[in-house]
Amino acid sequence: MIIFEPTRYGERNIELRAKLFEDRKIFLTGAINPIIIEEVIMQLLILDNQNNRPIWLYLSTNGGEVLSGMSLISAIERLSSPVNTVCLSNAMSMGAVILSSGTGYRYITKYGWVMIHSVKSGFYGHEKDIELAAENTKELNNMLMGILAKNCGYTLDEIKELTEHDLYLNAERAVKFGIVDQII
Repeated sequence: MIIFEPTRYGERNIELRAKLFEDRKIFLTGAINPIIIEEVIMQLLILDNQNNRPIWLYLSTNGGEVLSGMSLISAIERLSSPVNTVCLSNAMSMGAVILSSGTGYRYITKYGWVMIHSVKSGFYGHEKDIELAAENTKELNNMLMGILAKNCGYTLDEIKELTEHDLYLNAERAVKFGIVDQII
């Protein structure tokens, strides 16, 4: 989508996403995967390199690949600029962990929903491969639950118990739970 922006020389055409990027606003929508996350990380790095003003990361995602999401969290933690996270409509699964990992303020819209749960996966192959995959999944789950515990103010055991099954939180419950700081 193209918008028109007035300048002292007349109007200029600017792509909507580029205009939002100029305003330090990034969107993570759809499934979390390596391609989408690489794009978001590159945008974060460019904005962080410009100055240390807050960056806004808007989320509307059902989640996706855990390792991709973890790479985004690692990048956010290493930026000089604070990253404000905003749940527009939904931040499910890995999206909820990213939402909770904002280093500035963490927001949710009035009608936003969050869902958290333990890592889920499926295994196939030889018996030893299945055993190794299960061990790796357990380790990955501990890492992910550790992030949620730290971000939300719970112990690891408390988070593990709360996320044994899908836990859905509307905006008010997400604030009480500690995934976000405020409803906007």
